[in-house]
Amino acid sequence: MQRRDVLGLMGALPLALAALPRAAQAGVDLQAINEDLALNHAGPDYEGFLHATTALKKTLAGLDDGALSVADGQGAFRNAMDGWMLVQHLRIGPSQLDAREFRIEYWPDKRNRVDRQLAEALEQERPELLEPEGIAGTSVAIQGFPALERLLFVDPVTPGTYGAALAASIGANLAAIAEELATAWKPGSAFLDDLLKPGSSETAYADASQVAGHFLTALATQLEFVAQRKLMGPLGESAETARPRLAESWRSRRSLRNAWINALALNDVFGAGSQTRFAAALQEAGAETAAQEIGGRIIAAGEVLSGMPDDLYDHVGEPEFREKVGDAAAWLDDARRLLVRDGAPALGLNLGFNSLDGD
Repeated sequence: MQRRDVLGLMGALPLALAALPRAAQAGVDLQAINEDLALNHAGPDYEGFLHATTALKKTLAGLDDGALSVADGQGAFRNAMDGWMLVQHLRIGPSQLDAREFRIEYWPDKRNRVDRQLAEALEQERPELLEPEGIAGTSVAIQGFPALERLLFVDPVTPGTYGAALAASIGANLAAIAEELATAWKPGSAFLDDLLKPGSSETAYADASQVAGHFLTALATQLEFVAQRKLMGPLGESAETARPRLAESWRSRRSLRNAWINALALNDVFGAGSQTRFAAALQEAGAETAAQEIGGRIIAAGEVLSGMPDDLYDHVGEPEFREKVGDAAAWLDDARRLLVRDGAPALGLNLGFNSLDGD
């Protein structure tokens, strides 16, 4: 995925909103928003994540048997992380079951559990972790990307060793979880039936507004997550108090790339240029200013991040760099504030539980 491929799309919000017709009927078609996000956003991006993790699984198996190199494994890791960043915000439904979100990426890791438990596994060479049931049933700290990042980028594994076999096992586990998620978002699945046919059964969502509220909550939560955890947390209040090791994926030097891809995904959820997502719905509800201000801030953050290095770790002491990261975080924070204050009320939606609360 190249940044230049999407910049033109990101700058299209004002013109796109101006071109959208005002709805003739009163009210907003929330069901259409839900169907569009499920079938044209979540479903395809989870399929992309599955494709990337399947390639990662194959590459790490090749690394384990010596057919491929650590560099090959690192490249497959980067592609799979790109795929994860496009769906990380979807804290709704299947990703919240069976701790899948944390099994994919146990981060933030406030107590350094990944390092401690991975070191223990490598020292003991636990054979059960090389089996599908074993790795899937162990601690979430060593099931996903953070543990794999250490095996590929910190002390790269050697083919034929336990570490290489464990990396292959983690890759297979990630692909298995991705397959579960992609399957859950396919048309005809039980979850998607419940989501797209609210009120139809005891397990279904109550109504379309509840579903739309969950999508909007996921958007608001990720805006906060990126601004506060991914950007401002590592940046600190000054160069002297910066803590770059708090950054996501700092070992693979891609912390800002993660945030940039998140911004693209959030812009897609909000729906610049779409006639069946939240930006258009706000216009239909008579809240054109809110649509422009929220969408414009998400786009502005993405544009700032698109022009920066992938890496945060090596630049936190640079004044211009710090200013730009702070600007991106401020845009995202402001978008979340406006979404909560103006966007949700205009659509008559209640924002649900923020999964970051109490974390």
